[in-house]
Amino acid sequence: MPLYASDVWEGFRKIQVRRPARSAWSNCPGTDMKRKNKIISLIITCMLSVGRIVAQSNLAATDTLVLNEVHVSAEGKSSYDKQVLKLDGASGMLTFDMGQYLDRMGHLQILSNGAPGAASSVRSRGMSSDHSMLYWNGVPVNSFSLGSCDLSLIPVFFFDAVEVNESSSLTDQANSNLGSSIGFFTSKKPIQKFDIRVVSSLNTLNNSFTGIDVGVPVLKTQNSEKWNLWMRTRMFYQDIQNDFGYRDAFLFEHPYVIQQHNDGINRGMQQELRLYKGKSDFAAHVWLQGKSVELPEIMGSSGMSSAEQDDNVMRSQLAYRYFGNRIRYSATAALLQEELWYRDEKLKDGQWGVNSKIKSQLGMLMQKLKWALAKYFW
Repeated sequence: MPLYASDVWEGFRKIQVRRPARSAWSNCPGTDMKRKNKIISLIITCMLSVGRIVAQSNLAATDTLVLNEVHVSAEGKSSYDKQVLKLDGASGMLTFDMGQYLDRMGHLQILSNGAPGAASSVRSRGMSSDHSMLYWNGVPVNSFSLGSCDLSLIPVFFFDAVEVNESSSLTDQANSNLGSSIGFFTSKKPIQKFDIRVVSSLNTLNNSFTGIDVGVPVLKTQNSEKWNLWMRTRMFYQDIQNDFGYRDAFLFEHPYVIQQHNDGINRGMQQELRLYKGKSDFAAHVWLQGKSVELPEIMGSSGMSSAEQDDNVMRSQLAYRYFGNRIRYSATAALLQEELWYRDEKLKDGQWGVNSKIKSQLGMLMQKLKWALAKYFW
């Protein structure tokens, strides 16, 4: 049976559309007001969001900085990193010990155990001080018993240059180590005329330093093929008082305490004799030094310390060098003697309850030979 459009329209008219019944909640008088509030809040939120987006776009358009492409490059650091510090220009630090000097220059980490004059040691690459070696004109001077070296026993006044090798395993020193190697050298430059120099200092802690440096040309000739002889003597005397006060944070009410039992005396002499002719060079060095200090009590302790310590060193070396066009040869013989005397708890009869003395002696012979395969290789 065919279906006509009039029949469809008549069917739609007969359909009764019933609206769903409204719930009891929708008949509440406050429901329309809540809907209005939601609609108003939505409209306000949309307006604020649009305004914020427009403001940010305007700001980005006006304050945006366009950076050009930047290339960063650096030369590769050599694994053999050596720094030579000349002490001629360090006139203001000639009265320092080597620990104070290196700490001031910032090349290495220096660990100090107290006021000026106290023992100090060097640390490199996060390792303890016994992993770094110290050399006196090529001769290692680390303590035989401790493995490290007290930098307060090395006066800057005795030397003309300091060489710091961060990659000590690649140096030509006698010993290799995991840390750094530090060399202290005296000048090999010939003395042409009589020369004398005096250095003195005094600070607010009543610490004083006096040093004298004398150079004498004993045998002087204008011909380099003849023997020339000169000698140099350096002596110093250091008086350590350390007169200062501080607040002891470990005592009740943090009282102001005057530092006591922290005095000391440091004195030394270095004698150098050099004989040279043409490409040959003979040198003799003697280093004598003694240091006596009082060790103060630990902060927070109620008693007075009576500890004392003496350090005495005697170092000597004989060296020969030959510098040829193709061959370089050097030989060094050294004798090193050290003595450390620690005492504490002094008794009424003048004896010591703690009395420890360590003596050590070391002799060594070192030789170096360098041969260039081609002429004028050096």
